[in-house]
This record gives sequence, C-alpha cells and structure tokens, in this order.
Amino acid sequence: MCPTLEYLVSGPVPVPDGDMTATSVAASEIWDYGPAQARLNQKIGVLVGTKESADRWCPAKDDINQHIQVHVNI
Repeated sequence: MCPTLEYLVSGPVPVPDGDMTATSVAASEIWDYGPAQARLNQKIGVLVGTKESADRWCPAKDDINQHIQVHVNI
C-alpha cells in the first residue's frame, strides 16, 4: 500500500477535481453536490465558483448503481 494514500483525496496535494467523476449529480442552484464534494474534511458553505460547497456528493438517482470514480496517476 502506498504510504501517502491518505493524501490523494484530501491531503496537501490532492487529486484534482477534474479527475473525480460520478455517475450522476443532483441539481441545485445553490449547492455544489459534485463528486469533489465527497472529499474528507470539507468545509460546508465555502464558495465554489457560483455555488456553495455542500460538504457531500449527492447523486441525482437513488439506486445502488451510483458511484464516484477517482482517476489516480501514480
């Protein structure tokens, strides 16, 4: 196991937001529910572009096939 694995998602040099995708994302005019919001130790209410951080990823569909994919270049 990579000794720095804990830093890949939320560490000092995390995986870029663009390398995180999701099967679906709930729509909101106020909150950003994108896959990057699933990072550990997020702060709620931080402005992300024109939306506020929701501190969580929220899929648009409620079924067992929803997931986040993270592209890791090691």
